[in-house]
Amino acid sequence: STAKRREALVRAQRKKEIRKDLVLLLAMVATILLFLALFDRVGAMGAGLAAFEFGIFGSLAYVFAFFILFAAMYIIYRGEEYPLHSAEKVLLAFVMLTLLAGMFELAGNRGAVLSSLSAYYRQGKTARLSGGLFGGMWCRLLVPLLGKVGAWIVCIALFLGCLMLILGKAIFTALGRRSGKVVSTIREESSRYKNAAEDRRLKAQLRVEEREREKAEERVARAKAEDEERKAVLAK
Repeated sequence: STAKRREALVRAQRKKEIRKDLVLLLAMVATILLFLALFDRVGAMGAGLAAFEFGIFGSLAYVFAFFILFAAMYIIYRGEEYPLHSAEKVLLAFVMLTLLAGMFELAGNRGAVLSSLSAYYRQGKTARLSGGLFGGMWCRLLVPLLGKVGAWIVCIALFLGCLMLILGKAIFTALGRRSGKVVSTIREESSRYKNAAEDRRLKAQLRVEEREREKAEERVARAKAEDEERKAVLAK
């Protein structure tokens, strides 16, 4: 019957929501454990987790802990409608994180290429700096081919490309439009300022001309008065 079907749908929806909450709870627990492990607050297991996190991401291990939570939240709440699209965005965000690790490695080691990826892992695990294994991966790939400056340029370009794909917006086109609006506004303000200045100049010129005209009228009136006085004196 209709009532039974509705009840079954309600139960199915409730189970789905419970599964979502359980997955989110697990992601929260994992994030908290991973983050606390970085400060040696989770015992012997935490030491191993911290070594792994610093080994693969170096200084960005602190970000990686929260990346897991945000990725899980995005997939849970957006993946039901667009599963493939959500997975692509999470993958792109992960690539952005590795590129950021690459830039940290370029900045920390000044682009020095180590002997192997395991050397980057050991360096991140012990020093807890730079970009770890993923940062070293980009360094070993780009620095021998393009040098340090070229590696920086490619990492930044790829980072911005991933960001545009995630946002679904053309950053440079939007900046171009905005800069065009700014230029147009500046031109309008400049034109308005010029027009206002021209108006002020014309008004000042009119005031000067009006004062000159008043003075001329006063001189004419004074001359007439003097002429009339002279005529009156002659008549006497």
